[in-house]
Amino acid sequence: EETFTSPAAGGGLPLDIYVDLAAVDPVRLSMDVRLAVASARGARGTHYGGRLDRDVELLVSDGEIEQEYTLRRGDPLSSRAFAAGLQGAVARYPFDSYATRIAVSAVELSANNGRKAIPVRATLWEGVPAWDLRVAQLLPPDPAQGLTLALDVRRPVPLVFFACVIYGLIGV
Repeated sequence: EETFTSPAAGGGLPLDIYVDLAAVDPVRLSMDVRLAVASARGARGTHYGGRLDRDVELLVSDGEIEQEYTLRRGDPLSSRAFAAGLQGAVARYPFDSYATRIAVSAVELSANNGRKAIPVRATLWEGVPAWDLRVAQLLPPDPAQGLTLALDVRRPVPLVFFACVIYGLIGV
């Protein structure tokens, strides 16, 4: 697991999010992402699920698709699905690689229609089944833009080796 925190946007308690990279689909050029929002931090770590103690608007984008989630105080929390677009080409198999950027920002909503940007702290496991994953945080020019992660996925070396062996045997 690795944790990334956005630059201090407007101050306040950060919104903790667990980012689960569920699957990569090279044909559709998409990555299935699940976001789980934490309700609290305790002595034994972050608690996902439960009920949120504030109204929050969560904005997730890959640069082309933008999804907005409104989380209300006291409502039960569930994970949210997001399909991030990928750049790459399956035609280069088994040497194909894909990249995307995921931007996450959060705004705390107040009763008088006020909006205050809050920091985002995202935790993710650097693993996707059958893929090698590299993640890096990009610093946005404006801290209010939240957290931006650059993801690079490629096939693991053993799979590339095995595919090359099979292609070699087919040609013999």
